[in-house]
Amino acid sequence: PFYSKIQKSKIKYYHKMASSETEARILSLIESSDAGEVLSSVSVYLRPFSGLLTCREEDRALTIRFIAKQFLPFLAKSVSSLQKRLSVVTHESPEDLFRAYDFCLECCELVSRDPQAVQLHRLGLIHCYQTWGWFTHAYNDACRVLEQLEEPDSESAHFFPNPGFGQVNLARVLLQAVASIVRSVAMSPDMNDQQCRKVCWLVHVIKPWLGYLDANAHEEFLKGLLSDMAMCALSIIREAERFDDKFVESFCSSTLKEYFLSSLPKCHFYKFSRQLLSLLFLSKEIKTVEIVMSLLQTVACQFQVKPEANWLELVDLVSYCVHESQLAGEVWCAGVSKQLSEMAAVFSEAKPQANVILRVYSAGLSVSVFDVKFRDNGKESSGLEALLGDDDIWKSLVSLLGMIDHYPDDQTTSSYGKKNTNARCRHNGGVEYTLPYLKALKFLCQPLASLITFEHNKMVSGREFACYTGHLSVIQDMFLQFFYGFRFLQRWTPDKERSGTEFDKTLLNVAMAAFIISMRTQRKVEITARLVEDVIATPWISPPDLKYLFASFHDIGVSFYSIKNLKKASMAFRLCIRSVWTCVRLLCQIHVDESNPSEEEANIIDFASEACRKSAFYVDVLLQHGARDIEKLLVFILENWSVAEDVIKKLPDPTPIVKQWLKVQCRHHETQDLAGSCTPLYSLLSSSQKISNRVTREILDQFLTEATPVCYGVQTAVTKEEEKT
Repeated sequence: PFYSKIQKSKIKYYHKMASSETEARILSLIESSDAGEVLSSVSVYLRPFSGLLTCREEDRALTIRFIAKQFLPFLAKSVSSLQKRLSVVTHESPEDLFRAYDFCLECCELVSRDPQAVQLHRLGLIHCYQTWGWFTHAYNDACRVLEQLEEPDSESAHFFPNPGFGQVNLARVLLQAVASIVRSVAMSPDMNDQQCRKVCWLVHVIKPWLGYLDANAHEEFLKGLLSDMAMCALSIIREAERFDDKFVESFCSSTLKEYFLSSLPKCHFYKFSRQLLSLLFLSKEIKTVEIVMSLLQTVACQFQVKPEANWLELVDLVSYCVHESQLAGEVWCAGVSKQLSEMAAVFSEAKPQANVILRVYSAGLSVSVFDVKFRDNGKESSGLEALLGDDDIWKSLVSLLGMIDHYPDDQTTSSYGKKNTNARCRHNGGVEYTLPYLKALKFLCQPLASLITFEHNKMVSGREFACYTGHLSVIQDMFLQFFYGFRFLQRWTPDKERSGTEFDKTLLNVAMAAFIISMRTQRKVEITARLVEDVIATPWISPPDLKYLFASFHDIGVSFYSIKNLKKASMAFRLCIRSVWTCVRLLCQIHVDESNPSEEEANIIDFASEACRKSAFYVDVLLQHGARDIEKLLVFILENWSVAEDVIKKLPDPTPIVKQWLKVQCRHHETQDLAGSCTPLYSLLSSSQKISNRVTREILDQFLTEATPVCYGVQTAVTKEEEKT
């Protein structure tokens, strides 16, 4: 009753064609034959499906049932074989194979009672598209899958059904379709902003369906989905000229938020943040400064959502940004500095440590603006003056110094008897705080020290900067804070945790700059001098470092000596003596310890000779000034000479030093009130554990040799006076 005679005859005709031999032949063609022949054979064999388009509505159900019974097994085998063949990229053109694959799936959609199963098979086609790089086809087909799954009564487009019990297969299809869309957009060279906005929307609305996945599958799915979304963001930045700036900023911020709010470990969030910022800094375009500032704000705001998040990783990210901004130029420094100040407010109560560190970095960038601006314009000498004259900078630095002094509450005392606000007790997390804090303070102190040392001639000998004594005192206190923190870090952390920080090199520059300021302001002079002495005595210091200090202090001392300021010259020359003789001792030790020493023995001997000559001059200046610690300095010189002479026997005799010792002895005896304070040379040498008996005898022999004519001259003068009397 349902079929006309004509239709029944057609069915019988097609039934005869659907023989097992024909199916086997076509399946064999799919595995290895020419793609065009495959498409032709499949199209002819599946021609009965065209009847579904013309049959009457009342006959449709029975026709579908009959065709499905005859062809679905073949379609399943064909789809499987086509997927297998297209899963491997070859040199042949796959276009006809994809057309055959798509035609088989369309036939399945016409007769299958399980539409979700068909869409799963279409996802296989989508994956093959992606394998061959046909991302536009993959995107379109994945969107088609979602359209097939829309709620039939939905009034709005792209409405996802609400997840319910027993919808595992539907969840599987939805999740894979969304993942395919995101992957296709990420990999497509022709992505547009509309597709990217769709990606953001899909990632958001798919979240309720993630509950169907177990913990491992959930994490793997999120990792892949967000990785592809991140790839979209990175591609957008690389091709930023194709997109509106606001869209770039919005998409990147959305991706960052998805990473942060996901259940993935936060290392993924910070890794992606670093990748985004790295590309933005690479572009060096001024307009991207605003995008960087927005992304930093997005990162900081996530901590308002999850205050328990690890703020140390944020600080690492900020550290990366400020160093890149410093390299990028003045505009970047100013923009990122402003953003860091705003970010710091987010942590003022919840994480005071992060608040302080971000403000230190912000101040460092503000200082770098002056350094970069005047260096790029060839006006380095104007940098310090411009910095000292900027009221906003100094209000910020004074406020920052107050924060450092009052946080945390626990305080310790430095070895100089001053309050050391950075060396915190371990039980209060001082160690965890100190390393990132010192990195930030290093970033601030480096440009400050550079500006100070560049102007050292004006600082030590002229009247310039006289009106900025208060500002210079703030800089000096910042330098001292860095030193106190460094000492604390040395005490509580192993060397391997400090490796790569380059604190040592910064400490040299900071010590030198702090000394210059102390000479200019006459503030905390003794503390700063001891700081420098500690730096000279540190085990990590190298001969090049000591030569740098020696040359710098020599220039400063000579500048003061030339204007008859013996007091300040003496302080600089004391440090010259300690740096140059420490260097002599280290050079000799390295010469013995290394198989291929960097310094030739002859060079070391010449350097030691120069050290003797200049040290004699330094001691002479100290004598003119009336210094009372000359004997200690002479012992220090002879101790280091003794250690060096044990290694290199050809080292020249310390005759200039012995002569100065003799001059000291004479000066003591000429001054009646000091006559009793002169310690015999033998007593001083024998009391030192670093000077051997052999060296003691040699030095005493030299002393007697030099003293004989002097004593004879003194005796002659006394005799003449007696004869006159």
